[in-house]
Amino acid sequence: GSRNVIVQVTDLVGSAVARLVDAVLPAGVHTVEYIVRNTSASSSMYNVVLEAPGYSVVRPMLVVK
Repeated sequence: GSRNVIVQVTDLVGSAVARLVDAVLPAGVHTVEYIVRNTSASSSMYNVVLEAPGYSVVRPMLVVK
């Protein structure tokens, strides 16, 4: 079935830096690309947070500019 999915990038204190996905998506494999070149994101550690009903996962991401 389809579920509302949110994928966002947060700093290490949990403040949102970018919202990459906020949509109802069908079950399956999806790809999201975050190009930091022209963003305010500085070289640092961030978290990528994926949330869906009944599910959430956090993964670290290092940005090097």
